Amino acid sequence: FLVAKMSDSEDDFMSDKYLAGTEEIRPGLAKTNHQRRIMKIENERAEAEAERLRLQKLKKPHHIEAERREEVMAKPISTESKGFALMAKMGFKPGMSLGKKKDEHDLGSGIKEPINIVIRNHRGGLGVESEEVERLKKEESTAKGRIEAQLKRMKDRARMADDLSDDYRKRARMASNRKQIIGDIIKSRKACVEMDLRKEVELPEESWFWPSYKEKKIDAIPTTAVGSTGRYFKREEDEDDAKYHYSNGKEAPKEERFDELTDELLEERLEQITVYLRSVHSYCVWCGCAFVNEADLDGGCPGPARDVHDEGDE
Repeated sequence: FLVAKMSDSEDDFMSDKYLAGTEEIRPGLAKTNHQRRIMKIENERAEAEAERLRLQKLKKPHHIEAERREEVMAKPISTESKGFALMAKMGFKPGMSLGKKKDEHDLGSGIKEPINIVIRNHRGGLGVESEEVERLKKEESTAKGRIEAQLKRMKDRARMADDLSDDYRKRARMASNRKQIIGDIIKSRKACVEMDLRKEVELPEESWFWPSYKEKKIDAIPTTAVGSTGRYFKREEDEDDAKYHYSNGKEAPKEERFDELTDELLEERLEQITVYLRSVHSYCVWCGCAFVNEADLDGGCPGPARDVHDEGDE
C-alpha cells in the first residue's frame, strides 16, 4: 500500500513530488495509527466488495434483471430527459398527473406513478394470461384435492394399522392367557392324581381330574419268513375301539383336548379343580406346595387365583 504523507500543498497526485513523499506499507507491518486505520479501511472495502460479488454470482439472471428494473422504476423521471421535454411542450408540468382525471378541475387526480412493467415470457396474444391463470387455479385446486385425498388415505391407513396393532396385542394377550390356563390345568391334574393315589383313591371325583392314557395293543400278523427271521406288520386299530385307562389301571374315558375347549370352559375347569385341591388336599398349584390343613392354607396362600400370586411376587 502507498500512503501519502500529510501536506498543506495541493500537488498533483501523479507528480514526482507527490510520489516522492509516499512510503510503502507492507501488510502486517503498519507502524503508526494512521497506517493501521488506512489498512483497516482498505480491508473492509475489499471484504465488502468480495461479499457483494459473491452474492451477485449466486443470484439468477432474471432476479438481477428484476432488481434493476425495480430500481429504475423507483426513480422519478428526470426533467432533463427527452421524454420530459416532449411532454413539457404539450403542457405537462412537474406535479401533474396523467390519464383520466377524477375531477376535471383537479389536475393532480390522475396517475402519478408509472405503470408497472409486465414481462411476458411467451408469444401468446392478449387474454392468454387470464386463461393461464384459470388453468393454474384449476390445476392447483385439482392438486389440492389430490393431496387432501392422499392425506385422508394415509390417515385411514394409519388408523387401520393402529386398529390392527391393538387387535393383534389383544389376541396375543388372549392366546397367552389361554396357554397359561391350560398349563395350570395340566399342573393341577398331575398334582391331583399323585395326592389322590396317596390316599388310595381308586377313581377321580371328576373323570378329567386325572389324565387318561390310550391302551396299547400289540397285534402283529406274521408274513412270509425270510431265512430264520420273519417279517411282521402292526395292524391299525380303529380309534372308536381304542380303550383308555388311568395310571392305576382303572378304565377311563378318552382323554380330551384342552386346546379345543372354549375360554369360558377352560376357566370353569381350572376353578373346579383348584377348589377340589384346596378343599381336599390343602394344595395350591401356584404356591407349589401342600399346606398342613385348610387354616394353614388360608394363612399362607394369597388366594385361589394366579393374579394374586403374581401381585405378591411383585
